[in-house]
Amino acid sequence: TFLIGGVIQTTAKNMMFITMSRFVIGFASGFSSVLVPIYLGELAPPTLRGTLGTLTQFCLVTGIFVSDLLAFPFATEKGW
Repeated sequence: TFLIGGVIQTTAKNMMFITMSRFVIGFASGFSSVLVPIYLGELAPPTLRGTLGTLTQFCLVTGIFVSDLLAFPFATEKGW
């Protein structure tokens, strides 16, 4: 669904398609952020389950933080 949303967003001809593709990509992001920790917890040895679950969330939050830092210079009164 990431690929489908990306293709729709790339070929969007108007704002409705961009909004629809953002919904598809958001659904895929939410879906994967829930399922990946469950999958890792099922496959990981008992000694690593907590660590892998914590690292998954840590990496997710770190990615959000880095993207916010990179976008911050563009958040000007003229750029907004």
